[in-house]
Amino acid sequence: MDQSSWLFVLLLRQIALSAFQDLMYHFINENKTWDEAQTFCRKFYTDLATVKNMKELKELERLTEPDGGTDGGTDGGTDVWIGLHQTSDNPKDRNRKWLWSQPEVQFNEAEAEAEWGEGQPNDGGGAQNCVAFHDNNKCKIHCIISKQISCSTESSSSTVMIQERRTWLKAQQFCREHHTDLMSGLDQQRQFQDKYPTRPLNSNYWIGLSRDTWAWSDRSNSSFRNWNSDVNPLNNKCSALRAQGRWESDDCDLKKPFICHGGEFLKIHKTLVRISLSSAVDLNPHDSSVLKQLEDHFRANNLHVKLSWKRGKDGKVFQKQDQV
Repeated sequence: MDQSSWLFVLLLRQIALSAFQDLMYHFINENKTWDEAQTFCRKFYTDLATVKNMKELKELERLTEPDGGTDGGTDGGTDVWIGLHQTSDNPKDRNRKWLWSQPEVQFNEAEAEAEWGEGQPNDGGGAQNCVAFHDNNKCKIHCIISKQISCSTESSSSTVMIQERRTWLKAQQFCREHHTDLMSGLDQQRQFQDKYPTRPLNSNYWIGLSRDTWAWSDRSNSSFRNWNSDVNPLNNKCSALRAQGRWESDDCDLKKPFICHGGEFLKIHKTLVRISLSSAVDLNPHDSSVLKQLEDHFRANNLHVKLSWKRGKDGKVFQKQDQV
């Protein structure tokens, strides 16, 4: 019996073509300066990409892989512009903003006021933009000094003390790779105090509090940062995404590909689709693999969709149709 004599009806009665609830990203494989990229994104989408958490960062990484976007992504070594830019080149700028490393934890100025050690905060000896926990108080220290680390975890213990000394950026990278993040927020800080009531005298532990003059192009207040721990983000005014999701500051006049967010696809659409397929075999045992192939096809065309089958009363996706 030839293939055309078998006809199956693919019912997608509840196929949801929907954008991410957070941000929809678009990789643009055209070389532009940061300002030109910003203008392009605001004209055709919403703005240059904002990143709010590690999940969104992973999506940006996927888009820039060689086969990630509709334009084929980058060659694996090319960096791309994102929407973070520096509003001042003065490391002691009075408008620096305090940020917790965990983006879901908001900095509360009133709560933090009572936690500073005597004479803190100050910029003695130069800009002090990273914070360490010292004798139950917070004190500002130069970010490039190596200190012990306090990480947050997903376990019930919540925090963990790491004796190994690292700079603040390397400490943040270590905590994100091996635990969850640097300790962030007063709740975690108090739990750390309860868990480690006795610590070596004059010991300092990095916590996830820092301040900077960086801002997102769309004026959102995301505190998420993922700087390359081997560079100084103050060197230049525009940020670029590089290998392994790390960020570096670069000359804004350099031309690079870039990532936009938003645009018309940000709206949520639901579409019901009925499709007929011809096959020489029963496709029902393979319905999950067929669904995956469809999703891969949409993703290859830079469309982020959630697909689901509408099953018949017999629980099957594909229904045999009378021979035409």
